[in-house]
Amino acid sequence: MSAVRPALLVGGVAAVALAVAIPAVILAAQNPQSDMLTAVFRQGSLRVGMVSGRMVLSGWRGGSYETSANAPGRKERLKVGMNGGDPFISYQIETRDHELFIDFASANRLQIRRTPKAGSAVSAIDFRQEPGEPITLKVGGKDRQRVYRAASLWHLRFMEPGVCPDHLDPFLKMLQRDLDLDGSAAEVEQILLRSAAGEGPPSPQRWAQWVGQLGDPQFSVREAADRRLREAGRAVTSYLERLDPKRLDAEQRYRIRRITQALSAGGEDTPDQIAAWLSGDPAIWLTLLARDAQPTRRLALGQLQALLGEPPAFDPAADPATRAKQLDALRAKISPN
Repeated sequence: MSAVRPALLVGGVAAVALAVAIPAVILAAQNPQSDMLTAVFRQGSLRVGMVSGRMVLSGWRGGSYETSANAPGRKERLKVGMNGGDPFISYQIETRDHELFIDFASANRLQIRRTPKAGSAVSAIDFRQEPGEPITLKVGGKDRQRVYRAASLWHLRFMEPGVCPDHLDPFLKMLQRDLDLDGSAAEVEQILLRSAAGEGPPSPQRWAQWVGQLGDPQFSVREAADRRLREAGRAVTSYLERLDPKRLDAEQRYRIRRITQALSAGGEDTPDQIAAWLSGDPAIWLTLLARDAQPTRRLALGQLQALLGEPPAFDPAADPATRAKQLDALRAKISPN
């Protein structure tokens, strides 16, 4: 069977330019009147974490819990419970400036939506996390809206570093107060660069060969390929997740699903785990080509060449304007849609 060339998802698609104010929900998260949301987590019976760059909700074993509070210019409602064996949170707050809705439902579906009121200076926010779909963040109203899509929160953080701190983190911190995506992303980047400098590029050609062997008629060949892909570590999961399932047979699809599940089942994300996972994704190295430091660009170029199987048309020593044009051409080539 021939090697399968993966389709690449490069997240972060901007629709139009938009100037956005700092979210007023930062104040709501710090105001003592909003403690009803954090009180549930302080009890320790419900927790929010991150696995493979997605928010996950776990721990609730009680019945339904509902509370509300009204104050001048402020109304809140919180409901927590179980739905089909999965915990859920439904939280709403209305102030003079905006309405905020957080829905964390079964299968870790998460929606965060802020709707400004007439005359308000805050921006509309709509964040969606759906199983099997890219995460989506929309900032601004319909007439002046930016839309960002990425495979995970970590991808979004690398590709659009200026977006999350102002337009997403304040909301996520209402669910997980100690969340530090900026600090973790910086640590992940350093691990990626150290690995690129010391261990050399990944081997997608070997990965493609082993994927082909997963469909071999001989059981022993399939088992050996399965074992080698697992031994490649979490870096191979980015490659496997980008394969076109239409070009795989049933045996390959089954084994790849089991391999990615096993390699991703390491608990909540740590910088080392994240770096191992992202190291096999061309989208991450493409992003690092835009860094200011030339040594970083050179390391990223080497990794990207190994993953794509051909030398990218990019000069890490060129002037900024030339590099910007080359990056635009690379993005268009790697992700034409």
